Amino acid sequence: MAIITACVSLLMVAVLKESYVPVIQRKALKRANPNREEISLRQKYFTGWNLATVRGLVLLAIRPFVILNSSRIALVMGLYLTILFAYVSLLAATIPTVFQDVYDFSEGHSGLVYIALTIGTLSGALMCSFTLDYFLVRGLSRKKPDDLSSPRPENRLIPILPAMVAFPVGLVLYGWSLQERYHWIVPALATVLCGFSLSSSTTPIMNYLVDIFDDRSASAIAAVLPLRYAAGAFLPVTASYMYSTLGHGWGNSLLAFVLLLAVPVPLLVIVQPQRMKSLTLVR
Repeated sequence: MAIITACVSLLMVAVLKESYVPVIQRKALKRANPNREEISLRQKYFTGWNLATVRGLVLLAIRPFVILNSSRIALVMGLYLTILFAYVSLLAATIPTVFQDVYDFSEGHSGLVYIALTIGTLSGALMCSFTLDYFLVRGLSRKKPDDLSSPRPENRLIPILPAMVAFPVGLVLYGWSLQERYHWIVPALATVLCGFSLSSSTTPIMNYLVDIFDDRSASAIAAVLPLRYAAGAFLPVTASYMYSTLGHGWGNSLLAFVLLLAVPVPLLVIVQPQRMKSLTLVR
């Protein structure tokens, strides 16, 4: 994973374009007036270690926690992503031992099952790349909006609708195919659904948070991410106890039932945003 990450990071440096608006504006201004004396960011913003500087740094450090505490919309979106990420972490942590125990796979063969999870994750990301901007403009309507209509941030969440169905189905199919010892391709395909649901939910929700929090979007993202990483670290620890007590079928069905209880909140944000005014964010 470290080798692949390093290679992809080098590719990102070569391919990705600058997207931070102040940097783009500064480069454009420099091209328009090359003789203009440029003031460095350090000279502009950092005037020395004083009380105001320390206060600003402390504010930046605690702002994600303030957003998480004051914005219920960020909290519920964060909790929904936390459930998805924790479930995929549980699957990823138990795939080798499960396939070795149920299907007598070797260690090498059981590792190949991760390819199915990867295919699902990549397919969800690919789907979002084609649909995010489309739904932002059109919403759920087939008609092309006029030039005067402004896009709604809630439209960013439309691509997660298939994921709301695919993830519970994937969990149930994965658990009961293991329980009944169906062909190994059935639980492998179920992990494709789970990986697809995770990536096709994470990307729209992150874009939605960026849209509604505007210049504080980095703090909003920072508020959401630690929740899912904590859940992804601790939930897999319970997998062996859950499967030994409930079995693979009912164990994964229990996870699917919990996920179905969380689905109505993001669904209401998409289809009836007016009813979610009680979840307004605090600036």
